[in-house]
This record gives sequence, structure tokens and C-alpha cells, in this order.
Amino acid sequence: MSVLIAYAGKYGCTAKCASMLESRLTGPISIVNLQHDPLPDLAAFEKIIIGGSIYYGQWQKPCVRLCQEHLKTLLQKKVGVFICCGSPEQADQFIARALPSELRDSALKISCFGGELKPDDMNWWDRFVTSMVARSAAKKNAPPSTILQEAIVDFSTAMNKA
Repeated sequence: MSVLIAYAGKYGCTAKCASMLESRLTGPISIVNLQHDPLPDLAAFEKIIIGGSIYYGQWQKPCVRLCQEHLKTLLQKKVGVFICCGSPEQADQFIARALPSELRDSALKISCFGGELKPDDMNWWDRFVTSMVARSAAKKNAPPSTILQEAIVDFSTAMNKA
């Protein structure tokens, strides 16, 4: 069963999660960074996984575009969707805004893989905003952002069984 992982991210966490997911999936796997690589013919794949980071409350535009422009094809495939974000408690809200309802209803698996913040890789504005958000979270005793490896394991298990 051929699998496509198509992802888009800002600072590397989504790419890292896509790679972690790829290592757990079975079958021939193609992985595509939607921000740099051309999208292959979706008809060639049995399973399609779309992953993207949440940036300022929005899913990455290449992921949204893929879902909108290829919705008819995606609805005929085994689809999984993941997001990476530093606020997993808001994942359902982000997903509801990001995905067409038909795709949300038909997807085999939709998950939040958490996120990680690397201020050294960020531009100055994102570092500034991130530091403000981190201070606010610390005041609320919220745990720091981290990749949710158990979510990746659960997602890969579901996609392998499909």
C-alpha cells in the first residue's frame, strides 16, 4: 500500500514529526514538503497523510490549499491528518477551522502531535511573541510545548491497520 505524507511547517517541528511518522509506517512511503516540493499525482497513492503546523492560529496555507483543491480525490482515499501546535488543548478548534467538514468526517485519523518551540530558529517577531506566550503559560502552570510521541504511535498504528 503506497502512502504519501504531505506536510508544511514553519520552523522544523512538522518536518520532524513527519519523519518520525514515516519511520513507523509500513509500505512504500513518499514524503513531500508542500512548501518546496511539487505535489505528486494523488491517484498513485492508497493512503494520504496531510500534516501541518498551526501558525498564529491558522493551519499552513499549503495544507489548506491541498485539501480544498483536491477534496474530491481525498474523499476517495484513506486519509489521515495531523497538526503540530503548542496548544494541544485547542487542537479541535484548529482542526474545525482548517479542514472541510467532509474531510473531517471521512478521515481515518486526525491527531495533534503537539509541538516544540526553537526560539533560536525563529525570526525576532516570532521569538518575541513566543516568549510572551511562554511566560503566560508558565503563570498558568501549563506544561511546556513538546512533541507528543504517543500520538504519533497511535496515529501510525491506525494508518497501518487501514
